[in-house]
Amino acid sequence: MKRKKSTSVAPVPNVATKELRLLLASALYLQQRVQEEARVGKADGTPKDLESTRALLQILLHARHNIRPFIVEGGHACDGRLPDVVFLDLALEGATRTALEASLSLLRGVASSIQEGPSKAAELGALLSVMAMALEGVTLSSYPNDDLVSCLKSLNTLEGMNDPSAQKDRGMQCLAVVEKLKRALSQQALELTAMLQPTASHLGGIMNLPGGPVGGFSEEVVRGTPAAPLSQVVGVTEPSLRRMLGAGDWLLVSRGSEDTAGSVQGVVRLQASLQDVQFKTYNEPTILVVDNIAGTEEVPEGCVAVLSANGQCPDVLSHSAVRARNMSVLLAACYSPEVSAGVKQMEGQNVTIALEDEAAGTSLRFSSGAGGPQEQAPAPAAASADAPAKKKSPRDLKISVPQWPGKWVVGMDEYAPGVVGAKSRNIQGLQGKLPDWISLPPSVTLPFGCFEQALEAEENADVKKEISARVAQIQGGAEGSEAGRLLAELRSLAMQVSVPKVAREQLMQAMKTAGIPLPDSVDRWAKAVEAIKGVWASKYNDRAYFSLRKIGLSFEDVRMAVLVQRVVPAHYAFVIHTRNPSNNDPNEIFCELVRGLGESLVSGEVSGSAFAFKANKSDLDEPEVLHYASKSEGMFVGESLIFRSDSNGEDLEGYAGAGLYESITMDATKTLPVDYLEDKLVTDVDYRQQLLARICKVGAAIEDTLGSAQDVEGVVEEDGSITVVQTRPQV
Repeated sequence: MKRKKSTSVAPVPNVATKELRLLLASALYLQQRVQEEARVGKADGTPKDLESTRALLQILLHARHNIRPFIVEGGHACDGRLPDVVFLDLALEGATRTALEASLSLLRGVASSIQEGPSKAAELGALLSVMAMALEGVTLSSYPNDDLVSCLKSLNTLEGMNDPSAQKDRGMQCLAVVEKLKRALSQQALELTAMLQPTASHLGGIMNLPGGPVGGFSEEVVRGTPAAPLSQVVGVTEPSLRRMLGAGDWLLVSRGSEDTAGSVQGVVRLQASLQDVQFKTYNEPTILVVDNIAGTEEVPEGCVAVLSANGQCPDVLSHSAVRARNMSVLLAACYSPEVSAGVKQMEGQNVTIALEDEAAGTSLRFSSGAGGPQEQAPAPAAASADAPAKKKSPRDLKISVPQWPGKWVVGMDEYAPGVVGAKSRNIQGLQGKLPDWISLPPSVTLPFGCFEQALEAEENADVKKEISARVAQIQGGAEGSEAGRLLAELRSLAMQVSVPKVAREQLMQAMKTAGIPLPDSVDRWAKAVEAIKGVWASKYNDRAYFSLRKIGLSFEDVRMAVLVQRVVPAHYAFVIHTRNPSNNDPNEIFCELVRGLGESLVSGEVSGSAFAFKANKSDLDEPEVLHYASKSEGMFVGESLIFRSDSNGEDLEGYAGAGLYESITMDATKTLPVDYLEDKLVTDVDYRQQLLARICKVGAAIEDTLGSAQDVEGVVEEDGSITVVQTRPQV
């Protein structure tokens, strides 16, 4: 028998302790055992299958922690032998990878067993233990690693949750951690690729190397990192978690048209990003399968369905989700790589997607004209029989152009149709009609027509001329990037408008009268004026322009009112839909909640999912958690003012105008890290139930007061007090 080659290295002073020698010997023994168990392949899907793997991973981690201080402190701590210590750490890292890859079949067996339901608490704990140790190894090899460490803390906590009554909750929290972890690993891979690939491509060009291998260089490096086997463990665990919770392979965000008997038909087209085609018009019914969707994009004209192929699911209340429902477009996210691959293989084919309501929920079925593959998965429950009647077609909408009322600022007692938008009027209409524990912020508004009136000032004559010229070019038929360039120039010109002195004076007096804190310096007043102009300039936002053009309306007919309020210091921010948008059920209230300002929920600037819950209107004290938050950050601001868009373009019946125009804080917001699974909202069940029930009752009270389904935004302060900052009819 041929002997393996070995290398003898002199012991490193201070490092080669008796404890480390014992750890390495134990690791060698367990490594052989793991490989033998994997080779034999006998498993029954119980935690016992993973005992050797878990023991080996634990010893390898112990050894890496043992030598880590010498790596951190440098060569002087190990007699100048730092390279040898680093090589040992790399060897331990490699042994971890080998152990995980050898155990994948055993992991799959245990993962399959948890699909039987929450009773499999020990099996889930064993999986989480392996995932946590794999992740801990990655954190030792990564910097910065804040998100990874946060996920590790959460996994260690969840591993110990063995209460049988809490297993569904445990599973949902696990899914949130997995979503956050996948995002962190993807970001790490992108950063590594951005760092390495330009140099690889440059050197490959100099040496005339084939493009294929050079182009894949950074990808191969990523596959060689300890994050790669961790990603495999996540890939084994996530589908089983979803099935344990009855979540299935798909998440349905918008059901599509009510006129198609629960099905859509179109040609499958693949696209890397929805953003790249959001303003495109397809000339045939199209099922768009995308790899990336942020939730801020428009839905292209001609699409009958948009499918997220890699589990990137926009929030149910995101702009893309609202737009899909408004356009009767099916929007869903797939969490199964196998199902996604099957759908992608249908590229270019005419495919039917059928939604079939069953006892367990709704199934998605895919079939091609050639009798291609069929897949089905549970989705949220079907629409109630009491769902509202079909909306008016956006193509039938007309936009009325209000006139400037002769005042630069109006208070609540002067809010009226044609003067201010629905945001302002609804806040005024709720005054004195809600329970005492629901607060409303003092408000004043710059009414419709102020921007156009400012352009008439002598000092703005040149800017007005430039704006008119750009508008004429767009209306003359500018398309695509040319239209985008002109709109950007229009926004820049709008920011150059001089706000008349009388307008600033009237704003100051109206704010004093309303009890809104005034900016306390010249510089802060200048910031306030810039924010007002920023809202005016959003009249020329790309999304707003193209969205209005789709339904035959002119962006020049839009008039921007600006609602002015103090920023309520938000511990949490929430959005309520008083008719569940997932299934169009008027008997359910659906809510999403985030830490900090609501901008992290509605702007799309912060990745990850929000905390989602619902409640039946007949039992608002029993809200049901649907999804724990996976966001890693929140948006915050100190004492400030907010200037909200309140345009006539947001008030059109049956048209989702929300999110097209800007709401801007006087002071810049800060994005700060948050850890939802350590928040009281998660750790204190009684607190959570009481808070969620109160938020649901806010939505019910506002719907009762205004007489129709509402889209409500509000905040919860640190002391638990709730303030509603705006509401509009739900579309």
